[in-house]
Amino acid sequence: GMDAALRRAVSRGVVVVVAAGNSNMAYGNTDTTFFSPGGYGREIEGVITVGSYDTATGARSSFSNYGSTYVEIAAPGAESSAASRGIFSTGPMGRYQRVQGTSMSTGLVAGAAALVMSTLKASGETPTPAQIEQILMGAAVHRSNLTNFCKDGNVMDLGVLAQFLQTRNLVDLEGGTREGF
Repeated sequence: GMDAALRRAVSRGVVVVVAAGNSNMAYGNTDTTFFSPGGYGREIEGVITVGSYDTATGARSSFSNYGSTYVEIAAPGAESSAASRGIFSTGPMGRYQRVQGTSMSTGLVAGAAALVMSTLKASGETPTPAQIEQILMGAAVHRSNLTNFCKDGNVMDLGVLAQFLQTRNLVDLEGGTREGF
């Protein structure tokens, strides 16, 4: 089933980033509160379950599924300001649109995972999906208002992630990757 497929992907070096879902429901262990594939992130290192927070308020997006043991990190998935109602993204027919949802958040975390993986590989390392997840969680900002929403109130912060990569001497924030990479 899904559990075996996710484990197989991770064992082959794939970081799997999944959306928590948009039902405004708490994750749990019962048939009605376990959501797939997001529910597997808790048990499988290298599978990352992502929830949505609102960039205007800093709070959990009203639609995002939640759970401090199941949802591992939050990223922007909504913006409730008067000027806009969502995250600017590509849409059909070569157009752009504003969209809300944990799918928007998931793309940001997947991009951050790809950045970390490519940076480490460029430096000669071969990171595992579990190591990529550990780096992302270690570089997350912890917001106390989100601790009931996601694990440790983890929020993706690309600035903190870039600083982490700089401390590892992997990137130069003034001009991209270090010479020779």
